[in-house]
Amino acid sequence: MGFVCSGDDSFKIPKDLAKQYEFPKCYFNKENLLELSISLKEFNKDSFFKLPFCNTLEIEALGGKIVLGDGISSPRSKEYAFKSLEELKDNLSKWKNVELKSERIDLFKDLVKFLSLDNNKIVFSVQGSFTIICSLIDPKIFYKLSMKNPEEAENILKLVEDIIIRFAKSLIDVGVNIISYGDVMGLKSIVGKRVYDKLSAFSMIRVIKELIFYNNNINIHLCGKMSNELIQYEYAKLHEIEVNDYKSYGDALLNLNIYNKIIGLRCINTTNRPMNTKYIYELILN
Repeated sequence: MGFVCSGDDSFKIPKDLAKQYEFPKCYFNKENLLELSISLKEFNKDSFFKLPFCNTLEIEALGGKIVLGDGISSPRSKEYAFKSLEELKDNLSKWKNVELKSERIDLFKDLVKFLSLDNNKIVFSVQGSFTIICSLIDPKIFYKLSMKNPEEAENILKLVEDIIIRFAKSLIDVGVNIISYGDVMGLKSIVGKRVYDKLSAFSMIRVIKELIFYNNNINIHLCGKMSNELIQYEYAKLHEIEVNDYKSYGDALLNLNIYNKIIGLRCINTTNRPMNTKYIYELILN
């Protein structure tokens, strides 16, 4: 069983919904965020609330320069916040042993708390270390360091991993049920075999291992491409979990009733799509 990314599974706010809100102000309004999250779940006929409607939350908090967009176009990096590795490392070091915070992070945590009061199931997307770094500084600078001085690159990666882990744990603490974890910029197809085997695969694994047993009610859902590479290049084994005849992938996940699992080989944004198989795919790290 492999995974092929169709390229059209990324999170999008439908135009008809986006037009009902004033962006980017909506991203900073608790009532708007609640209304939008409910509308999206209903519109998509989904089993889960999916947050935070973007892939830039951590990057913004770390000083990234972001264009928030108009709802139809998603938030994205505008330019690199740091010109040198020294600047980047100095900034990341400020967050050592400090919980990642921003106005938008606080709003989304409040939203998770509110939604979880009614036992709603919540998926929250968290970005990986390479993806965060390559949104803060020109990727060529970091990839060059990864080739020439992998030990120093690993030091920077571990600073980011520490931030990611504490951030994800804080989300679990307020009621998130599934952490959706991806690190697109660290894929072997992007960084090449040498950097993948030396750095990025191990960075992914370190984060996953820290989160998977954080509490007894959490699962980690990996990006389909990321999980496929971890299996393909023998960092993990595939275990098929047989499930009942559910109509959608989301219903199957919702009724899994087993926890502390690393799930993959499918995109989390397809939870409203037909199941098309009797298995959920678990990864067991080697």
